[in-house]
Amino acid sequence: MAMARRYPGTVTNAVCPGWVRTRMGGRGAPTDVRTGAATQVWLAGSDEPEALRSGRYMRHMKELVVAEQAADAAVQEALIDACRRLSGIGLPEPRPGGGV
Repeated sequence: MAMARRYPGTVTNAVCPGWVRTRMGGRGAPTDVRTGAATQVWLAGSDEPEALRSGRYMRHMKELVVAEQAADAAVQEALIDACRRLSGIGLPEPRPGGGV
């Protein structure tokens, strides 16, 4: 949500693939790799208007409800600042027109 707000000229979304059958997820995971990746593939390659919406958190082609704090710009900025302090790397300034 913070990236969508900071860079309105760039479509940005967060995606959770779910618990996927991989070496990390294990054989007991309920989701196969193809299903786990479908949302990312769709968002990255589709020109459908729904795929071009920004600022969402998604899993399995559906938008998920997020905690109220996730939509709070002050909380977002505090997290971004904490990441900058810990890593020593800040986010780039938006370009004219809103892109990165």
